[in-house]
Amino acid sequence: MVCMVILSSCSVERSDIGRLEGLWQLYRVDTIATGGCCDLRQSQLAWAFQGKLLELRSHPYSYLDFIASYSMTTDSLYIDNLRLLDREHGDPLLSDADSVRCFGVNKTNEHFRVLHFSDELFQLQSDRLVIYLRKY
Repeated sequence: MVCMVILSSCSVERSDIGRLEGLWQLYRVDTIATGGCCDLRQSQLAWAFQGKLLELRSHPYSYLDFIASYSMTTDSLYIDNLRLLDREHGDPLLSDADSVRCFGVNKTNEHFRVLHFSDELFQLQSDRLVIYLRKY
């Protein structure tokens, strides 16, 4: 009986990760303080989740790619350990978030509240922004 409980709890965690994994296009960012809205559908900025890693991709400009650790609960997404994706130089840790602001990330250790999460849409809110992602 104990084995069944352990296996069922693992499968629940696995299915949640499965829904999140993959490539998500950053298509809109709203500024909370001003009510401004920025349409990013043509920007080709994306968030890619795999395992416990998040990659921030800026295709076709691969020199602007970043990786981070993340964890997600039912109502929150936490990003930390944000690094420049540069294998030759050991993926250096970012000292500030200036280079990742275009992805809607304003801190190297960012907390987002999950406003909506489905198989197709993901909406997150930080202390400054509401960001909208859609699954590729």
